[in-house]
Amino acid sequence: MPERFLHHRAVIALSLLFVHSPLRAYSQDKLADILTTLRIEEKRYENIDLLFNREYEVVDAKIPADDRSNASKSLDGQVSLVQFVGKEVLKRDERIRFVQQRGMVHIDWKANSIWSDGSRKSRRRALCFDGAVSRLMDSTPPEKNYSSHVIMGKATVLPHTLVIGNGIGTQGTVPPLSSYLKGGQSIKVTYQGEELFQGLTCKKVQITRIQDNEPSLWQELWLAESRNLIPVRRLEYKSRLSAKLPHAEASVKKWKELQPGTWFPVSVTSKKYESIALQQTGVQKLRWEKRFVADKIVLNPNHPRQFFGRLPDSE
Repeated sequence: MPERFLHHRAVIALSLLFVHSPLRAYSQDKLADILTTLRIEEKRYENIDLLFNREYEVVDAKIPADDRSNASKSLDGQVSLVQFVGKEVLKRDERIRFVQQRGMVHIDWKANSIWSDGSRKSRRRALCFDGAVSRLMDSTPPEKNYSSHVIMGKATVLPHTLVIGNGIGTQGTVPPLSSYLKGGQSIKVTYQGEELFQGLTCKKVQITRIQDNEPSLWQELWLAESRNLIPVRRLEYKSRLSAKLPHAEASVKKWKELQPGTWFPVSVTSKKYESIALQQTGVQKLRWEKRFVADKIVLNPNHPRQFFGRLPDSE
């Protein structure tokens, strides 16, 4: 029987013993304390004006000859080319402004992409909500520009989700970390204790997705105590690939103290490894990398309501 399946069965067996043990009660108490503190910390960032860049690049990808200067290079300086089936984004540079103020939202997203067929595309999307009306602009032909009386849901608390999903996408945001860590019927969250990472004391938690009574995917998060419980590291595993080596990871590279006791991760790097290489050879071969860099961060902005009711001019 393959080693990874034996490992999974061992995990399930230990989990069953854990259900009625004193350790489980201790873990639940620690998680409850973390969630209570986390909700307080998240409120620090509910009103924010953020300007950032996000870069995505596939490693060893086939990039058109006229753009090889920007291609990924191996250690010996040679451009490595891999033929892909179908069409995919090989490189994307994004510039995003995200503003959230007393329930109103303004998102302005610009992107330039290089595709595997040699094409280059630019796109701009903007989303505004002034507390009553939501407005959307999309530069993709045919250009869309419309408004509706739709009450938007609460946007994400960015710093606590950066190592999980790199913040926001073109459609909106990811859930707050405090909601993510509540778990659910098929999502189990456990407290793993304290660990040091990058010299920071962290609360380590594990989020496991259960499928057919076995763990199919799990994430380990390191929540930094002195950084408002913002995750400083994430490792993600898939049972079908490897139980020992993560298929994805992310970590904070640089912090900024916005005001005494309030921190923000201004540089975050995320990596994803090739599934086939990990599954068949047990080797982590980098597939793509994302880089998040914040340029401007303002807490508690004070924009007039008109700012959230007006879409930017399309380019």
